[in-house]
Amino acid sequence: MLSLVSLMLTMAAPAEAPPVAVVRNVAYSTESDRDEYRNRCDLYLPTGVDKFPTVIFVHGGSWSMGSKDGFLMLPGHKAQDHGRFFAERGIAAVHVNYRLSPKVKHPDHVADVARAIAWVRRNIAKRGGDPDQIFLMGHSAGGHLVALAATDPQYLMAEGLTPSMIRGVIGVSGVYSLTGELTPTAKPLAAGQPSGPGVLLGHVFGADVREHFQASPVQHVTKSSPPFLLAYADRDLLLLPAQAVAFQESLSAAGVPARKLLVAPRDHQTILKSMLTPGDPLGDAVLAFIRTGKPG
Repeated sequence: MLSLVSLMLTMAAPAEAPPVAVVRNVAYSTESDRDEYRNRCDLYLPTGVDKFPTVIFVHGGSWSMGSKDGFLMLPGHKAQDHGRFFAERGIAAVHVNYRLSPKVKHPDHVADVARAIAWVRRNIAKRGGDPDQIFLMGHSAGGHLVALAATDPQYLMAEGLTPSMIRGVIGVSGVYSLTGELTPTAKPLAAGQPSGPGVLLGHVFGADVREHFQASPVQHVTKSSPPFLLAYADRDLLLLPAQAVAFQESLSAAGVPARKLLVAPRDHQTILKSMLTPGDPLGDAVLAFIRTGKPG
């Protein structure tokens, strides 16, 4: 357990923030199906630090909107604020774009995220980072994508990686189940059943409920899954708090270090913006997780 002094040092914002090196619009995919705009990322790099950890951030937006440049619908907020928040504290941040629906469908979104993770793993050491200290963080739909990439090994394996190479995952108001009570052998059901999120997102996940099952991170939890911090707001959207609780319980039952964090008073958007405020419970928890590798 961290001492009070070390915790204070971990959480405190620098008295004079060091310069941050920003590299924008780096292409992370060379695949033939790449999108010249969407398959790019921005890097926010700490200066004067060696072997720094890296957090890869994946934006939300219902798998169909949003970007690395402005992932929140809040006046005055800029995505770069989060990048600088981490870099000023000795942690690199990589903000990732991915292809969006309806132009593409699942699993193209998560395949893009896996490609971005692989790019960071191969290249971050050239910029001073530690490739063995990579964390994933996603908000809303981005929370689903980082959780799926970290629990269903097929996506990272396609890039020559495994989930064991991920140090930890931070989901903020994420979607972790797209189904109701389905099993892997479930057959297509009548229209309107089940009432899981996947049914309402046919333009993203298609109409086959078996695909919805496979796209649900909660269905892929094993004892080998990386540690998770799962944050949600007291005024969050619909069933997202219940999803975070159920996902955390599934991880813990498998023996995976996992913490759920209710943040109040917050809603689906302000939970992410407010983490930049000194003393914010989410900001403090995220920094402690990255520093220690333990979600709490």
